[in-house]
Amino acid sequence: MPVLDVPDSACLEGRLDQWKVSCEAVRMAFIIRLTTSIDADPAVVFELESDALVHAESQGSFGESVRVDSGRSDLRLGDEIEIRSRHLGVWFTLTSRITEYEPSRYFVDEQVTGPFASMRHEHLFLARREHTHMVDIMSVKFRGGRLGAVILDVPGKLYLRRVLCVRNAYIKKRAESEQGTRGR
Repeated sequence: MPVLDVPDSACLEGRLDQWKVSCEAVRMAFIIRLTTSIDADPAVVFELESDALVHAESQGSFGESVRVDSGRSDLRLGDEIEIRSRHLGVWFTLTSRITEYEPSRYFVDEQVTGPFASMRHEHLFLARREHTHMVDIMSVKFRGGRLGAVILDVPGKLYLRRVLCVRNAYIKKRAESEQGTRGR
């Protein structure tokens, strides 16, 4: 499956137009891989990343709201999360389930219902000396038809990547701020 692996600096500085992506190997599917270096412990980053309310705050520009079936905001194995947000002027609702979960190391959410044929989002937290590498691996398959083909085109992949970048920039800022108040 083609992988969209663009440096964080290009994403955060808005230079995505420089990156060309080929999706000829697999039609209607792709993988986005994003690594963000955060000056905070993995536990701090994990705690923020697995909090549904923090996720909604990070996506405020998309009018996002979330609902967790457990009633808690901290996600755990088996939880289902309903996310409603507006992208490109259209409201979408996606429900995903936490299918794998190991605190401070990783969790995986997979679409149960929503706009994609399938979506799997792996969240990894790798300790590196004085910081954490937060790695997102998002595998997406679009539904068929012309609309799916249009959305899958390069702008769609770059748009989804930008959504992840917005969230990661927010998590990075919060984690580094919280790490500073907690101390190392």
